[in-house]
Amino acid sequence: QVAAALAKVPGLRVDVERAQTNILFIEVVRGPHDGNDEANGGGGVSAPLVVARLKEQFGVLVLPLDERHIRAVFNYHVTDAGAAQCVRAFTAVMQSLAGAE
Repeated sequence: QVAAALAKVPGLRVDVERAQTNILFIEVVRGPHDGNDEANGGGGVSAPLVVARLKEQFGVLVLPLDERHIRAVFNYHVTDAGAAQCVRAFTAVMQSLAGAE
């Protein structure tokens, strides 16, 4: 359910079909999706920037794998409320970065 929710966040792409475990791989694309994501290399929004904002603003700890990809692990102690808070944090960060482009 987290994968499906994050897949709806403008600027993020998640392969929901591959998200079968507690590990999610999230791609940062130019948001909102306008069909030119690959052509413009992410529109200046990088995975490390998103990860830094998530940590600074919301205390959400995820790992940047490279300039476009983020790895998120949902451990057993993350509740449904915690997962929903994570989705809200990603949404807020991506909205604020989209406004800065």
